[in-house]
Amino acid sequence: MTLPVAPYLHVFLVSGTVIVAGGERLAAEDALRVTGGRPVRLTADSDAELLVWAMTSAITAARTT
Repeated sequence: MTLPVAPYLHVFLVSGTVIVAGGERLAAEDALRVTGGRPVRLTADSDAELLVWAMTSAITAARTT
């Protein structure tokens, strides 16, 4: 599958294993952060379940004044 294109993506692998384009392997409970709004392809080598958050702006710490 190709992940949605967004400035910021957070991927959490609930179960299974996937291979990220480029060769990195993710296993259950691993996370991946993607920035830059580029397409990323994942290939499951077994049944896999993942959660994907697509965000348009970075999360920053609140300022106190």
